[in-house]
Amino acid sequence: MTLRSFFIFTLLGLYLILLCRLVLKKKILGKHIEFFTMAIFTIFFTETSALICRQYLDKNPTILYNIGIIGITYFLFLFYFFKLTENQKLKKLQRRICVFHVINFFVFAFITKDFITVFSETTNFTGIFLLLVSVAVFMIDTLNSEHVLRLRSYYPFYVALSLVLIYTGLVPLLFFGKMVTQPSEAYVFQILMLVVNWIGYILLIAGTFYAKKINTAYEI
Repeated sequence: MTLRSFFIFTLLGLYLILLCRLVLKKKILGKHIEFFTMAIFTIFFTETSALICRQYLDKNPTILYNIGIIGITYFLFLFYFFKLTENQKLKKLQRRICVFHVINFFVFAFITKDFITVFSETTNFTGIFLLLVSVAVFMIDTLNSEHVLRLRSYYPFYVALSLVLIYTGLVPLLFFGKMVTQPSEAYVFQILMLVVNWIGYILLIAGTFYAKKINTAYEI
């Protein structure tokens, strides 16, 4: 097994572990956790299907990423933070971000002739930018609410940190990765992207354990 294959399969394993933790501990992970759970399930399904398409069916899995990641996953992340935001002015901003993402995605799907085979870097980067803005709005709302007193037990805080870590790490790798010409260099960039995801999802899993312990302490 190559190093790349090792990281791919372990990452799929991390998705599955996280899904199990989210389902089993949903009562203590905060409101609206079902939207985040659906997002993680979509990622797991998309990555697993894409792996099967590449390795066993010799098919181009681009459409899976266009719909599963850019279209559905990003929206579920945005909607999750929209539902969590309590300040009404900030909530309106979160709603506009969600609407803009939907419009952006459907415009991309409509004007792109090769929607099935071409991965839109522009739409992907736009989605990531909107997600990071949404996380920033959520953090502002959180730091001005009672949740700031128990951040270590507030699972959405771990979600926000992990997504910032993952996507701020992926953006430069995706951007500069397009410039490499040597196969060995491209391989290194692929490994780095997998490692960034690996770290982010380990943090998400760890957060489910912290939320359990801290929340239990509060209840006592």
